[in-house]
Amino acid sequence: VDKTGGVFLDKSITRVKDADHSEYKPGSWKNIVFELYSEELQKIGEYKLSENGDLRVDNLAVGKYYFLEKISRGNYITNGEKIHFEIKTGKNNKIHGATLDVANELTRISFVKENMDGKVIPGAKLSIINSKGEKVHTFVSKDSPYVIEGLEKGEYELIEEEAPEGYVCSKERVKFTVTDTLRTEKIIMKNKKVNIKKVDAEGNPLAGAEFDIIDKTTGKKVDSFTSTEDGYDVSNLKEENTYILRETKAPEGYAIMADFEFTVSHEKENQEIVAKNKKVEIKKVDSEGKNLPGAKMQILDQNGKMIEEFITTEKTYIAKNLKELEEYTLREVDAPAGYEKAEDVFFTVTKEKDQVVTMVDKKLKGYIEMNDAPKWKGTVKTADK
Repeated sequence: VDKTGGVFLDKSITRVKDADHSEYKPGSWKNIVFELYSEELQKIGEYKLSENGDLRVDNLAVGKYYFLEKISRGNYITNGEKIHFEIKTGKNNKIHGATLDVANELTRISFVKENMDGKVIPGAKLSIINSKGEKVHTFVSKDSPYVIEGLEKGEYELIEEEAPEGYVCSKERVKFTVTDTLRTEKIIMKNKKVNIKKVDAEGNPLAGAEFDIIDKTTGKKVDSFTSTEDGYDVSNLKEENTYILRETKAPEGYAIMADFEFTVSHEKENQEIVAKNKKVEIKKVDSEGKNLPGAKMQILDQNGKMIEEFITTEKTYIAKNLKELEEYTLREVDAPAGYEKAEDVFFTVTKEKDQVVTMVDKKLKGYIEMNDAPKWKGTVKTADK
């Protein structure tokens, strides 16, 4: 009578429900080896799984045994526990074998994208690079930890390809290792912000300015926006790159700011860029410094092109469409009655501080303004040439 029995072992994989399993590739089960031990006779032998992930060992004498999985490469965690079973005699001396189900956990890495305040932020496009420099996986961060199961054990780097809207793209390469442990590795990468605030010459928030942001190296526009009182968090910037902040339209009554260069630092600290708008006031006055209404005026650029035309009033005029650091000509086309037409005034729009451009009109010689003509008696003599 045969006094031996057999054991059947079937291997399976356990997965976390909400994890990304796209990197899990079962591959060939036959590379996985189990060692078989007798609790009395020590090691009996080594056995490989079949392509289906199972194995069978027959002709085992009655007794107690255990399997031990050997550590191997792959994308699952080695089951380091002793898998016990027993070949025993039952009723009528019938030998009972054993059937074993062995489950393995997949390797598990948790990725978190945070802002500088530690808040988890979604929308970052991230890639995983292996030790050969190959991109093995790309994913988009969520508003909770992003879990990937099934990465091959080994050394990796996490890089950011696109930052969430309103954040700077990090140049950091976060190194991590996928190991043969069940512990979930948590990998954190932080994003900083660059906030642009638009203010007037006194530092008050200024809405309505239109801007483009240009990559200095490529000359390409990376973002555009209209200023608000809360400032603007710029998108599509990269750490250590230099950009040009270009104002394309100033709020009414303000000069267009000159181009402003800034570099995004690699330090993990939010940056603030303050962009100032200034006013250019045009004052038309008489020889006593009093505002003079009724003069027809033009502002010309350095090429002689008319930028704007206006009629003076008793109030100071605020120029429009001027640009910092550019030269202009203030020209009087028609003087008010009784005044000489003034010579052109040349001026350059300075940076940041408000500016006043003054033109003085002199009275015509021999000109008398008669507001009450019927009461006039006498002779007027003039000293005209």
